[in-house]
Amino acid sequence: MSARIRAHAWADTPLGPIQTWPQSLKTIVGMMVAAPNPMVLLWGHEGTLIYNDGYARFAGRRHPELLGLGARDGWPEIADFNDLNIRRALAGEAWSLKRQELVLDRQGAPEPAWLDLDYTPVPDESGRPAGLMVFVREVTDLVLAEQRQSQERARQDALIALDDAISRTDDPLDMAEAAAAILGQTLRADRVGYGVIDPDRETIAVVRDWRAAPETSSVVGLHRFRDYGAYVEDIIAGQAVTIDDVRTDPRTRGDPLPLLSFGVAALLDAPLQEGGRTVAQMLIHSATPRVWTPEDVAFAREFGERARAAIARREAERDAARKRDELQRLTDSLTVLVSFVDRDFRYQLNNRGYADWFGPDAASLIGRSVVEVLGDEAFAKARPHMERALAGETVTFEDFLPYAGARGRHVRADYIPRHDDTGVIDGFYAVVSDISGRKEAELRQQALVEIGDAMRDLADPACLAARAAEVLGRFLKADRVGYATVDTVAETIHVEQDWVSDRARSIAGTLRLRDWGDFIDDMKTGAILRVDDVRGDPRAEGAIESLEDAACRAFINVPVLEGGDLVGMVFVNQADARVWSDHEVELVRQVATRIRTEVERARATQALKALNATLEERVAERTAELMHAEEALRQSQKMEAIGQLTGGIAHDFNNLLAGISGSLELIEKRMAEGRLAGMDRYIQAAQGASRRAATLTQRLLAFSRRQTLDPRPTDVNRLVLGMEDLIRRSVGPDVRVRIDAAPDLWTTRIDASQLENALLNLCINSRDAMAPNGGDLTIRTWNATLDAAEARSRDLPPGDYVKLSVADTGSGMTPDVVAKAFDPFFTTKPIGHGTGLGLSMIHGFMRQSGGQVRIETEPGQGTTLTLALPRWQGVADPAEAPEAEADADAGQGETVLVIDDEETVRMLVVEVLEDAGYAVLQAADGPAGLAILNSDARIDLLVSDVGLPGGMNGRQVADAARVARPDLKVLFITGYAENAVVAGDTLEPGMAVMTKPFQVSALGARIREMIEG
Repeated sequence: MSARIRAHAWADTPLGPIQTWPQSLKTIVGMMVAAPNPMVLLWGHEGTLIYNDGYARFAGRRHPELLGLGARDGWPEIADFNDLNIRRALAGEAWSLKRQELVLDRQGAPEPAWLDLDYTPVPDESGRPAGLMVFVREVTDLVLAEQRQSQERARQDALIALDDAISRTDDPLDMAEAAAAILGQTLRADRVGYGVIDPDRETIAVVRDWRAAPETSSVVGLHRFRDYGAYVEDIIAGQAVTIDDVRTDPRTRGDPLPLLSFGVAALLDAPLQEGGRTVAQMLIHSATPRVWTPEDVAFAREFGERARAAIARREAERDAARKRDELQRLTDSLTVLVSFVDRDFRYQLNNRGYADWFGPDAASLIGRSVVEVLGDEAFAKARPHMERALAGETVTFEDFLPYAGARGRHVRADYIPRHDDTGVIDGFYAVVSDISGRKEAELRQQALVEIGDAMRDLADPACLAARAAEVLGRFLKADRVGYATVDTVAETIHVEQDWVSDRARSIAGTLRLRDWGDFIDDMKTGAILRVDDVRGDPRAEGAIESLEDAACRAFINVPVLEGGDLVGMVFVNQADARVWSDHEVELVRQVATRIRTEVERARATQALKALNATLEERVAERTAELMHAEEALRQSQKMEAIGQLTGGIAHDFNNLLAGISGSLELIEKRMAEGRLAGMDRYIQAAQGASRRAATLTQRLLAFSRRQTLDPRPTDVNRLVLGMEDLIRRSVGPDVRVRIDAAPDLWTTRIDASQLENALLNLCINSRDAMAPNGGDLTIRTWNATLDAAEARSRDLPPGDYVKLSVADTGSGMTPDVVAKAFDPFFTTKPIGHGTGLGLSMIHGFMRQSGGQVRIETEPGQGTTLTLALPRWQGVADPAEAPEAEADADAGQGETVLVIDDEETVRMLVVEVLEDAGYAVLQAADGPAGLAILNSDARIDLLVSDVGLPGGMNGRQVADAARVARPDLKVLFITGYAENAVVAGDTLEPGMAVMTKPFQVSALGARIREMIEG
């Protein structure tokens, strides 16, 4: 083989010509070819094969073509096996394989071979594994001979197999299953299981079992011994139990079915003990009756005890390993370094943080000395603290440790001594955290504070930059620091002034960036440039001489961007090569930000001073423009609202006036012609139009919250129930009406007649919304208390309210319709089917009464309108019995004073009173009326308008008259309650109010009621 190796064409292999082989390879090959035993060298990742004469004989017909081939090509039938071995060896691992069975083609056909293999990694010149030496001993003949003797040595082989199985697995359950299989095969059983016994509960938990046939059922699970026979006491006592036939044995023949259901006809139970206590069992089952020999029992117990010992040992190892893993995971999850160092200053535990600091992995540090890992200088600084910990003291310190082969760090270290079981200190735990960031931040902050102090109170931007550059240069011990503006188009920088050390000169002025290297493209992207040595940077080629001449061997450039564009930079130059640290770069970046901020602030301050000179004048002009625009907007909105309102009023009143004037013209024409027949038709038409006009004005007053109200304490439930028949008739048979009246409903104080009108209006609206198919109409009442937040959302004061809602299942409203629902003359009904004043009247009526109305609706989901009425703390007025129609022609000569500035109204009232038999006095304004009242004339009743000319309204006249005539009865007639002069609770006893227009008969009845009352 020596001759073949020397003559081989190695230039065609990954090893190259033999003359270029490293000495380590030549040496190991020389040693190998001299050895008599089969040896093969697999070199490199390809596993290039070099071997000796013994291996050539082993290779058979594969020799000599194997020489120089890669392991995968040389032995393709075991390529993956060899790949794995090469990787293990190159990782530095040495190991052996005994009786390794491989199927090899050495004589022209594949055949099994059993080999003892010893693997040893071979280092190269650097000491790193570069190849794999394999010592090969073939034991095929021996194995075959042993197999021929297997029947005689079955039980011995079983024990050997058990040891081998145990050695191949770390899982205790897998060990139990392997032991069951070996024992079952050896004893030719049908099922063997391994279980853990609880002697106190008399149970066994079978964790794994082996079955000879797939159809045999498993017994894995928890079992009670007494369910299968009367032999538990023997098991608990540690005595083996054999049953040759479960059908005839007295311990099971009472009820053999539980065992037979599992296919058990005979059994051998071998209990296993630890410390005199039964803890486990090997259970051997036969599907047919069988006689168990003493040798069977002895072997089962010996085999089981050996398996149990191995399982218990592995469980303990796994438990210890689990605890170690938990400790390792815990320490690995920490951001600090955690280790244990023994008294010889060697690492016995390291968490993952050590790999980050010292590499390549934490496990590789186990067993290494601290001085080897940290380096002499760092260990010298830390050793006094370690010795104090080994003396029993818990030590904490902070220092900068210059680690060898790793970045130096500012650290905080805690050394905690550990005592062994005898109380002797066997080492200490070290908890080390990197505080470099904090220390560097403190240094940066110190520099920034100094720079801030230096820049304070400077208004000139150039001076600000120059002062910051000086402080930064001294802090970094640099040779030049400056701030420059950048023109990216011309690719120039302008340095106003810079700070320089004794080794540098100023470069103030305008400079072309390309003269200093090709760094401008990187700076345009906003990248910070950190160059430790321009001689090694390709961007500086062609400019190295000029850079060094300007004392710029190393530098930091921090770009300043505005809107993504490069506008300036802060530069720090060093005359010598220098490795810039991260915290130095961060400091320059923060200073650049500070300079930019302060420079911009100074520029803004200068601009602000110029701006302030004209600010007041421009603010005044702008304010005037805004006020003019707002006034124009308000006027436009007001005129639009007035136009909508007056347009609607004009439209409806024109229709009504047409009916009134037309009817009167026809009456006049018929009377002139003497044709009186059928005149009642025109009279009724005129009266109907006038009544509709009265209703229209009443709704307008309600919308404007100026209608005359007569609020009284009211039981809303009684009002609603009293209207039920009217509502049902009004909405028709297609609408199902339901009234949900809350018991114990509070009293409210309101104008009941107006509330009735509002409720009826809402019900009719709901009927129209559900047309033509009808639907459900629900009227509901309930008590409610609004807190501050809820009341504010409803534009109401907090407190108690009576609520009345009308809900329908109609078409609902869209959001834009809801927004306009309360606007006057807005309606979604067809022309001629509504005035658009219903909801606006209800809204005005509710707001005038101190309440609110709210809409809840969705298109297609119906609508609910809810009235909130303020609670009245008193009780409701009793229901009034219907009154007989008053006799308007029952006057007995009583005197009535009529004051009204409207001559037509005054004429009508006087004529009605005179026809009724009253004496009538009249006046056109307040002072004239008061003069009559102050005379000696008899006056039984004062009928007065509220709004009067002459400086006195009707209420003032009545109050003045009652000074001399305290019992004077007063009837106010008014179109609206001006300033609430006669509204509700301001009326005194003996006063009443009627709203214009009114029926003549109603006026006569009210006058008779007041005179006689």
